[in-house]
Amino acid sequence: MPPVFDIRQFLRENNYRQIGIRRFQNPHVPNMEETINQPYYDSVSFAQAAAFTKTTLFSTPIGQGGKTLAQTNMTQANVLPNPQRLYVTSLRVFIGNDTVPVDLNNMLRNVSITITVGKKPMFEGFLGLLTAGCGGIVTAASNLGTALGGAAPVFSTSNGLPDQRNVYSLTQPFPIDNGENLSVTLFPETAFNFAAAGAFPAGVGTTFYVIFDGDLYRGVQ
Repeated sequence: MPPVFDIRQFLRENNYRQIGIRRFQNPHVPNMEETINQPYYDSVSFAQAAAFTKTTLFSTPIGQGGKTLAQTNMTQANVLPNPQRLYVTSLRVFIGNDTVPVDLNNMLRNVSITITVGKKPMFEGFLGLLTAGCGGIVTAASNLGTALGGAAPVFSTSNGLPDQRNVYSLTQPFPIDNGENLSVTLFPETAFNFAAAGAFPAGVGTTFYVIFDGDLYRGVQ
């Protein structure tokens, strides 16, 4: 009696390749990591005349709520993707350079920020403690003669010099491990509304970012 041909054994011994079938494999090399300098960030926008309300960041990833890579690089809500972990070395807040001065001052003085990893607060303070380290600088154009009707001043604002060293550096860095819950809460300790469109200068609302600088550890592919 001829021997029985075992197709399963044949496939195992030939690693599935000899007949055009490939075994699915984990794309990551086990027990190996690479390290890059890569920040994680998230943002929120407020319209002119809107009230600043309690806001939680890092909970809406790319593809949800209209967010793109220009607004966040979170791919999952409140956690880093597996296998990634971030060793946070500095904190930043960037406030849009078109924000009018009165709105900038209200945010820096009246808004508190709490950064929570797991269930532990890692930073608490008022927004003015955190500088941008990026963006534009304060500029203005003076008016010569009588301004035309409806004219508005030309300016930009910034919460810190656009120098990558001008950030809140941590003397005690902290890790965000894969699977740990990450959230940032912004709260108006003193309620305020953003300047309206009819104000002088006219309010435009704002967009601002919370940024974690540090070393990103990720799996090797």
